[in-house]
Amino acid sequence: REVSDELLIQVGHRIATVCRQNRSCLDVYRLSGDIFAVTLHHDHALSLAEVVISNIHSAPFQLFDDYEINVFVTIGAATGTENLPSKAELALREAKNRKIDFQIYSANNLIGKQNHENIRWIKKILDAIENDRIVAYFQPIVNIATGKKEKYECLIRLIDSEGTVHSPYYFMDIAKKSKLYPKLTMIMVHKSFEAFRSLDAEFSINISSEDILNESVRSTIMKALESFPHPERVVFELLESDGIENYEAVIRFIDDIKTHGCKIALDDFGSGYSNFAHLLKLQADYIKIDGSLIKDIHEDENSRIIVETIRTFSKRLNLKTVAEFVHCEAVHETVKALGIDYVQGYYWGQPSDRIEGA
Repeated sequence: REVSDELLIQVGHRIATVCRQNRSCLDVYRLSGDIFAVTLHHDHALSLAEVVISNIHSAPFQLFDDYEINVFVTIGAATGTENLPSKAELALREAKNRKIDFQIYSANNLIGKQNHENIRWIKKILDAIENDRIVAYFQPIVNIATGKKEKYECLIRLIDSEGTVHSPYYFMDIAKKSKLYPKLTMIMVHKSFEAFRSLDAEFSINISSEDILNESVRSTIMKALESFPHPERVVFELLESDGIENYEAVIRFIDDIKTHGCKIALDDFGSGYSNFAHLLKLQADYIKIDGSLIKDIHEDENSRIIVETIRTFSKRLNLKTVAEFVHCEAVHETVKALGIDYVQGYYWGQPSDRIEGA
């Protein structure tokens, strides 16, 4: 049994145990992935949420070979008689956006505000597309042995009509929901390829399985590769946690780009339940270790052990490793001592509209 499966089983058992001790609780369900649902007799959502959060956060989960994992939960709740699952999901999303443990659904506070924000951002995205204000920023990826800026990640930014630069955190979710996301990917492909056309540096572009399955996006990528003088310098970054429904199509795409000499990087590795079989299927050349494991690695022994395990596994498969979120000298020295190949983060450079060092 994989670590991820064992962890989900234990989390489910602990939630069920708490709920069995609460007379207002009816049933516990696992909906999908790491999302669970609880039904209640009465309006006791707040009191039950407090008990569940306290219980989950109070002690780590003991997994195979004395391995411990701390889990943190976010809860969305809804009361009443109509559309409770969708309302609870909206509350959960709001809680995650606000970075709080618990949010109860309220039509006044959630739906109206969310719809208003969605409309506002759709207008911003459309305006930015029309006025060429979807831009590429570049963050260096440094060879840890030489200290040389050898590679760059191309990152999307939106500049609004007032000149404010926005990261994808603010607009990417609504872009996906409003079907504007493929257009943003195609703009980034064009701008990234153009920026590196005459530079002797490797660069990476973030794509999703949704991009790969979109005929227009896929065609844009293949045409860009065919006209690019050095396609061997192009890296496509896929999220480790990206849900892939059509592996066959994704593998075909990877095979196609690899005939041009392109590489694959698996991004945010370790942020979910790192699946090594998934890693092999996607024919990765680089593993980008998620910032959640790197940012406190100089102080967190568990993070150090996990990263060391990833590095050992990668070396045996001849894969290069990149540590993300390297923000200070102490973190840099720790990952260097662990034998990581490349580093990326504010210690070496923030994302910029200029390609520094290339």
